[in-house]
Amino acid sequence: MTISNNYLPVRTLGNGITDEFSGVWAIIASNYLHVDLENATTGVLTRQTINTDYVLVFDESGFTVTFIVPPPLTVYVLLSRVVGKDQTDPYKTARGFQGAVIQNSLNKLTAMCQDLQEQINRTFLLPLGNTDGSLTFEAPVAGKTVIWNDDEDGFINTDQLEGDKGDKGDKGDIGLSGDGSGDMVAASNLADLVNAATARTNLGLGSSAIVDAGTGASEIVQLTAAAKLPAVDGSLLTNITGALVLLGTGTASDSASLDFISLITLTYSTIIFELDDIRPATDGAHLYFRTSTDNGVIFDSGASDYSTSAYYQLIGSSAAATHSANDAQIVFTQISGIGNGAAEGLSGRVTLRSPLGTARNKSVEGVVTYTSLVPAIYSNTFGGVRLSTADIDAVQFLMSAGNITSGKIRMYGMKAA
Repeated sequence: MTISNNYLPVRTLGNGITDEFSGVWAIIASNYLHVDLENATTGVLTRQTINTDYVLVFDESGFTVTFIVPPPLTVYVLLSRVVGKDQTDPYKTARGFQGAVIQNSLNKLTAMCQDLQEQINRTFLLPLGNTDGSLTFEAPVAGKTVIWNDDEDGFINTDQLEGDKGDKGDKGDIGLSGDGSGDMVAASNLADLVNAATARTNLGLGSSAIVDAGTGASEIVQLTAAAKLPAVDGSLLTNITGALVLLGTGTASDSASLDFISLITLTYSTIIFELDDIRPATDGAHLYFRTSTDNGVIFDSGASDYSTSAYYQLIGSSAAATHSANDAQIVFTQISGIGNGAAEGLSGRVTLRSPLGTARNKSVEGVVTYTSLVPAIYSNTFGGVRLSTADIDAVQFLMSAGNITSGKIRMYGMKAA
């Protein structure tokens, strides 16, 4: 048997299918082959057992390891050789020249040399002819940095990184105090920078590097946890009036009403409501709108509190008008109510003008489209008035009968010019 100079450990990523892994170097004996699985994420090694985890076939030209269970994609297969550092073959002169015994011993020695050389190839080496330095490290200490000492003949542990270095002998002192020219102490966390602005420029950082993130003045806008723009005043972002700002959202789930309270402020001269798929629990119920002057403690519902005019059209028929001079609410649906079927409901937009003004009655207008209980599709354009000059600081959406099964209403504010 001969030993070729070709020993190199095998490291192959598993795939959950391949179960055979081979090498083209001699292992000499089965117990000299180490088979490990390395966790691809953590690097932790798990030694495998012959005839339990794998079976082995080998000769002087190489070997094949066959796993009982193919290694998965999450591990590397490591095949290495560790020849025992012993001599177990006795030499007996009485038997004459023992060629086989001598051959086995020489093979083992050669393999041991190859193993050592492979390990040396993975270590630090000083340049050829250099005998001044030592590659011995000090005992490990958490958080320390390993550097060459001032005499350049060994390693030391230190708390800091080396300072600026010019020609040999002109570098900053290395030590715990960090009092040399150009030294920076790790514990200072860059607080010992001579010129932070120059350092930012050298790193290619622009002015945004010193600007806070948030939604306030002079801040960079920061997305929410849902990766969306935060609910801020749109005019602050665009420098224009009339931008819509989302103030609140009401989502119905068998709700008696959807109320919007404590959201109307002097910042916004116009309030807009977007109605999406409002569906009543009671088939044929109408959608009502009421207002409050005490932030929702009481929603006005007197018999002559509101007046409504509408222009409605049944799709495919002629348009018609209707009017209610005195009512207990503004009605969005005339003639026929809203169907409660799974494919039925109401959507549209409603606008409330100058809600906090007190000079005149408050007006509400809108356009809605809905499927009635027939079912038939209606399109309504309506205008309503709260017959009072009192301010409006809360509003309510409700059905003429029963609850609101489902749907969503979004409330937006438009900033005054």
